[in-house]
Amino acid sequence: MDDLMRTISARLELARLARGESKAAVARAVGVSPSTYGGMVRGHDGLSVQLLVSLAKHFDVSLDWLVGLDRFVDDSARIEPFTERIIK
Repeated sequence: MDDLMRTISARLELARLARGESKAAVARAVGVSPSTYGGMVRGHDGLSVQLLVSLAKHFDVSLDWLVGLDRFVDDSARIEPFTERIIK
């Protein structure tokens, strides 16, 4: 399992436990089988963007947090000048 999958797996478990839900309940909520959800958490099954978005919505977390990019949120000062150049 690579670092990205380890992060996603750990955060899926954190979010699930924080909500007090079973793996089967989360699987039902996002439209996958419990075995598919289990494979995702173990890092054996790939995750589509659509499924990541469904999981983020279900757990009411940002997609950035779910995939470990939340540490870059405060970099807006570096991103804004670049964004302004693109928009112009």
